[in-house]
Amino acid sequence: MVAQMLGRVALFLHWLVTISLLPGVPGWWRYILLACLVAAEGPMATLLGAAAAASGVMQLPGVYLAAVIGNLTADTLWYLLGRGGKTRWLRWMEGRAGLSPEQSQYIQEHLQRRATRWIFVAKLTAGLMIPTLVAAGLLRIPWRKWFPEEIRAVLEHLAAQDRALEAIYTQLLALKSEQPPSRTRPDKSSS
Repeated sequence: MVAQMLGRVALFLHWLVTISLLPGVPGWWRYILLACLVAAEGPMATLLGAAAAASGVMQLPGVYLAAVIGNLTADTLWYLLGRGGKTRWLRWMEGRAGLSPEQSQYIQEHLQRRATRWIFVAKLTAGLMIPTLVAAGLLRIPWRKWFPEEIRAVLEHLAAQDRALEAIYTQLLALKSEQPPSRTRPDKSSS
């Protein structure tokens, strides 16, 4: 797992450096690539962007903007997938989930009334965002109702990731600066 993650980081940084060193290629291509990776992969690509910024390959404000754009793009595509779906899919999902039509109707009404809360909470949890956005699309929840909350949730989510990374980085620096206690073995010849 860790080896795969380090391999991905190394490959990503290699591609960024390669792209940035090609003659005639503007540096903003790195940020477009990062935004596409964030849209496809999510948090891992955001961490890769942070690693690129820490190594000096990319600038932090550009990484942040690319992460925001990538997140919003991916979430918009999930919503559009649901929007392009058929309401019979809802009936099929009801049967698969074991919901009665009354329970399904209650959930749909609840999501319609409280779409902004659902979107915000789902964005901050693992695994709920995609089903929530597909459901919002299937229910035809208007853009003006969920997209502003989506932007706020993306910014909060990235800020939380930033705080977590800063805490980890600070701990690693603290561990690096601590000197291990010297362990001297008693000399057997002096006893």
